[in-house]
Amino acid sequence: MRALKVLFIIGLAVPAVLGQMISSKDGVGKADIITSVPRSMTYQGILKDADGAGIPDSFFDVTFRIFDAESDGTQLWSELINVGTDGSGMFSAELTDLDIPFDMDYWLELEIDTEVLTPRQKLTMVGYS
Repeated sequence: MRALKVLFIIGLAVPAVLGQMISSKDGVGKADIITSVPRSMTYQGILKDADGAGIPDSFFDVTFRIFDAESDGTQLWSELINVGTDGSGMFSAELTDLDIPFDMDYWLELEIDTEVLTPRQKLTMVGYS
């Protein structure tokens, strides 16, 4: 096993909370209900060595975790995915079964092999099609 300082650049697409909206029958004082919310998102990053060079053609076990705080906080979700890098160190992963309401701020933490990357990355919403 080689010792690497893993640096990353993130490109993150989190689906916005968009879905079919249903209004209450009387339309007075009741909030709309979102009936369908995407439960997956795509994460892309570049794994780099201590010198800043992309780590090409390698496979890594990456644990993705979502927390309700930038540090400490409560872990709300996690998924282990084996990702492969291309010639430049770039990788992509689809995070699935996100049973989170996305109604507040959330932070994503990555653990690659046994190294937890810091700081956590704040998730931001974007539209989807």
